[in-house]
Formats: sequence, structure tokens, C-alpha cells
Amino acid sequence: MASSSGGGEAPPHHHPLKAGDRGEVVLPKTAPPHAARERMAPPPNRAGAGTDGTTSPPPSTSSQQAQAWVGTVFTNHKAGMGEVDMNRVKQIVYDMSKDSAHFKNEKRKDEQTDRKVRQLQERERAITKRERAALESRAKARVAELEATRDLSRTWLHVDMDMFYAACEQIDAPHLKDVPFAVGGKSMISTANYAARKYGVRSAMPGFIALKLCPHLHFVRPDFSKYTRKAEEVRGE
Repeated sequence: MASSSGGGEAPPHHHPLKAGDRGEVVLPKTAPPHAARERMAPPPNRAGAGTDGTTSPPPSTSSQQAQAWVGTVFTNHKAGMGEVDMNRVKQIVYDMSKDSAHFKNEKRKDEQTDRKVRQLQERERAITKRERAALESRAKARVAELEATRDLSRTWLHVDMDMFYAACEQIDAPHLKDVPFAVGGKSMISTANYAARKYGVRSAMPGFIALKLCPHLHFVRPDFSKYTRKAEEVRGE
């Protein structure tokens, strides 16, 4: 049976459709699975020599703090954002979030993660050669056990439906294709079309921040019954 899987959107918990930002659909297939490829955000611009031989000034304290704070999903790269100045996006997100409870909580979680990393590094340095050999032996045995019980009789094909909610809206209103718009509102965005992504607007981003990035952004109210019907069409139901 085909099934939908989650993506970049944040649909309500009560909604039966689990398709995400791009409405991913999973269908059984006989072709071999392919390894997933991570989409990495481009590295931030660094102060120093430019491509024309000039030297850029060092970033301000606020800019350095903004670049250091990358713990939010809405500062990560997404399809259609290849030409976006991510330093500007991070700076705006930082400026509009730095005094919020969310920002403080994210910093607290980062500090907890840093402490755990240091603790693990200390434990790793304390392991003796004999202990390491024993642990590696146990790991290899566990891998062999799992390989022996792995079921490869079925293969699943994961279909990524790009900007699914926005694509559904553009079917009913084709003129929206060239209009920067997002599905959602000022509180939260489920997804955005490619015209909006050129400004750094993306899914899982608060709408009020998106408006700062793109002042002429248009909001479309979500229609989850529509998205359910379209997902069923893709799955052949």
C-alpha cells in the first residue's frame, strides 16, 4: 500500500495527510533503493579577500552572532534558494528573534549539546586499546546479526512532491506562479513557491519574518481537503 511521508511543512496533527512541504509519496517499486543525498547549505561568506582582489571589512558583532546562530530550520538552504544571500537571511532572523523565548531556548539547547559533546570526547579519550577492541568486536557482531535478519524482499520508492501545498494552489490559480506567496500566515508558513524562495522565504518560517524578507509576500490560507485529494490522486487512490 502506498503511503505519504512528512517533509518541510508543519500540517496540523489532526489532519490525515502526512505529506510535507513537497507532499512526499511513498510507493512500492522493484527498482533498487538509492542512497539519500543531503542538501547542504552553502558556506557563509567570510571576511577577507574577495574575488576581485578587494578586502571586505570584518563583520560586526551582531553579524558574527547571527552567523554563529544557525540552529533554526528556517535559516537552512532549500531548493530554489541558490541565489539567496543567506548571510542577510540569518541577520534578519537573528535581529527579529534574539529577544524571544524561542531564541533563548535554542541557545540553551545548543549549550546542552556542547556539554554532551565534550563529555563524550572525554569518555572517548579515556578508552583503552583493549576496551576499544572489545567494543568494536561487539559492534561487528551486532551488524552481522542485523544483516542476517534484514528483509530485502520489498523496495520502496520515495517520490518528492516539490512545494506540494503551493503547487496545489498554483493549479487552481496559475497566476500565482510568478507571485511570491506562501501557504500559511503571519504566525507560521507551511511552504512557499519558488518566487518567494528567491527572497529567502521557506517552510517552517514565521510569517512575520518572511514579510521582513519579502514585504510584498502574499499569503494563501491552507486548504487541507484540497491537499488530501491531490495526494490521493498521486497515490492512485
